Amino acid sequence: MELGKLRILKHLDRAALATYCGAYALWVEAMEQLQKYGTMIKPPSGYPQQSPYLAVANGQEPAIPDCQPELGAVAKQEWARLADELGKLRILTNLDRAALAVYCGAYALWMEAIEQIEKYGSMVKSPSGYPQQSIMQSQTARSSS
Repeated sequence: MELGKLRILKHLDRAALATYCGAYALWVEAMEQLQKYGTMIKPPSGYPQQSPYLAVANGQEPAIPDCQPELGAVAKQEWARLADELGKLRILTNLDRAALAVYCGAYALWMEAIEQIEKYGSMVKSPSGYPQQSIMQSQTARSSS
């Protein structure tokens, strides 16, 4: 691969490029099928209908990425919620997978910090016996900025 030899591609770029190449291959296949069979097909039911390849060729195929298995339960719930909403708006693509995973992971950490603050308070006793701000309090402050 030319870009690999030039050391232009980073590790994350390779995933994006692989996604693009996969989408391009689907598009090429769809265009070939449309040229071969046309935009209308006659299924076994006998009623003509639009070829499913037409949606792929026009770029209308929904591309909701799969949730990353490394995410915890709270992050997976946020992933499902966002993927559903963004999928309805047709603004989510497979290229957004890493960014969505980072956001969902951060959201889960923030939710855990909020739960810990509610349970133990924002001030805790240090090992030396003095009160100090909870590390979870600083986590939520960092997340909100």
